[in-house]
Amino acid sequence: MKRYGNLFQQIISIENLSYAFDKATKGKKWRDNIKEAIKNKDQIIQSIHKQLKSHTYHTSAYVTKTIYEPKERIIYILPFAPDRIVHHAIMRIVESIFEKKLVYDTYACRIGKGQIKASDRCFQYTKKYSYCLQLDISKFYPSIPHLKLKQFLRTIFKDKELLWLLDDIIDSVEGDRNVPIGNYLSQWFGNLYLSSLDRFCIQHGFSKLVRYCDDLIIFSDSKSALQHFKQLVISFVNNSLSLQLSRADIIKTSKGVKFLGYRHFPTHKLIKKKTAQRIKQRCKSLLANVQKKKITIKKAKGQVASAIGWIKHSNSHNLFVSLGLVKLCKELNVCKDYIVNDVEDFLEPKEQLGINVPIATLINKAVVFYGAKVCLKKHKELLRLHYKIIDIHNRESKYVYVTFTESKRLIYLFNKYKDQLPFTARLIKVNRAYSLISTRRTSMKGYPRHLNTRADYDFVRQNFEKSLWLPDYEALLNSYQEWFFVKHLDAESEGINDATHKVITVTPIDNDGTPTSYDQYELRTNPQARIFELGFSVEEVQQIIKD
Repeated sequence: MKRYGNLFQQIISIENLSYAFDKATKGKKWRDNIKEAIKNKDQIIQSIHKQLKSHTYHTSAYVTKTIYEPKERIIYILPFAPDRIVHHAIMRIVESIFEKKLVYDTYACRIGKGQIKASDRCFQYTKKYSYCLQLDISKFYPSIPHLKLKQFLRTIFKDKELLWLLDDIIDSVEGDRNVPIGNYLSQWFGNLYLSSLDRFCIQHGFSKLVRYCDDLIIFSDSKSALQHFKQLVISFVNNSLSLQLSRADIIKTSKGVKFLGYRHFPTHKLIKKKTAQRIKQRCKSLLANVQKKKITIKKAKGQVASAIGWIKHSNSHNLFVSLGLVKLCKELNVCKDYIVNDVEDFLEPKEQLGINVPIATLINKAVVFYGAKVCLKKHKELLRLHYKIIDIHNRESKYVYVTFTESKRLIYLFNKYKDQLPFTARLIKVNRAYSLISTRRTSMKGYPRHLNTRADYDFVRQNFEKSLWLPDYEALLNSYQEWFFVKHLDAESEGINDATHKVITVTPIDNDGTPTSYDQYELRTNPQARIFELGFSVEEVQQIIKD
């Protein structure tokens, strides 16, 4: 396995320390201690450089505080200078190396990953698999053994000066265990330490997994296979990692998988009850607390934005309504996308009743939509539309019509464009699915250069020869699978090369012409592919091309 060296001098360079200083001050320049530090930036950087170069640097004493939500934890706080600057300087150089040691489905503290992406991945697997094994490490960060973590870092680095610096940070707390929660490096140490657990799962045939910090979920259609593997995992965690599991449960996915604040079902995703209760408590008397000056407007805005951030990634419309978030957005002038005008803002009271007609009335007609609202009827979500039809003389009818529909596609589209009401569009129906296209498309001359929405794809298919739009649909179909990293290999013969697997060389060729390292990649469906973002399914595009 390749080990990296000659990194310490890059870390302690003046240029790198200056970058780390700016990174560490980002978002904190309003603080008094940061303002003072910025004034003395050059002196601070020079001082850190000398300490690191002479090996006189030692991690400062911690200030601790205890938090109780969502559970009790001790947070360790280091001073801005020199420690936080040093941590950022280290990570700027070694982050790309750390990334290579992690499998694709590890989501904590990685660029382009994060909590929402991990939740989406879990939701995707919940749809496909019947069972999952959910693991959680008991008191993970305080339980990481220093010696084993140091040994693991020595399999990555051979730079003795860098290892000295990392050892000093690891040993900065008393005892032979504990990676302090609050250190910038701690989250990476924890992520790396459990990377061997990820590979252990993959080596035993359980590659469908999602891990965020110490929360790991492994998916399978075989309950008995998971039960057998559960005992292997417990043994591996206890013996190889010297940790203890607080949870190792096999769950039927149809009953809901609780992960990262959400409950993931095969058909929908909800917010966990405890998370929803915390959001309700915060929003309940928010405006009253602002008026009484118990909290600042800035903090109140942050709490509303946080609540919306949780809700918008789940199917929690009723919670959104019960919290009165639209009113809070208006009162606090925040999250303007959620301040939605509705039919009462554009039509007279007599017109708001409208004439109830079936949705078939709208198909292929130019319509001015004045209102779109999701409502519940017999436990079903219905979209209520208020609109006027445009005649051949480009005039609006004097009558207002009302239509109710269960179409998920239309609910999604009107939720996306709700802040643009009223707007004019044409409703179309393709393969039993409804969609919207712009009325301006009717006067388009020539094939469009860019297709940006599903409506664009539907339009060109209806109005142009197949030879023109076929390449665009084929490109859409070819983009839904991508190559994803699976594991590192010591020899090419250990890997698999077939239609869905390949082995690639990841290091330069040695002088004797022999590759030194290999990676195994697997061809998988990418849930973020353009075909899915536009609302198509693979089978649907295949059928369109076939017809």
